[in-house]
Amino acid sequence: MQSSAATQISFDSDETVTEPMLKSVNAAFRTSILGGDWYYQGAQAVNGTINAYIQIPEKLNMSKDEQEKYLKMPLCPSSAKRYMWNKIKGVPLSVHVYTFNKKHTVYADCDNPMGKA
Repeated sequence: MQSSAATQISFDSDETVTEPMLKSVNAAFRTSILGGDWYYQGAQAVNGTINAYIQIPEKLNMSKDEQEKYLKMPLCPSSAKRYMWNKIKGVPLSVHVYTFNKKHTVYADCDNPMGKA
């Protein structure tokens, strides 16, 4: 079982990142990232947001702006992941990809297709 060092982290909103929120994000991404050389490494609460981490075999050969656009469309959960979006409410979600070290990620902020809670 994967554990999280911090199960609740407060941020500027009235919402708090909870363990059930992280579990719903993990479930959404584990069913989306299947096969290939990309490996979902789990979600973490960081400064009141949820970061989902995916390890990739090598850097993406494109500009930072192109990488963000490339990541956002196929990796950010769609409205079909309604349970997850409803569970995390207004907590910001970002998808981070990295090769070897999580300190050096490229990321995209995901827009909640369900709107603000």
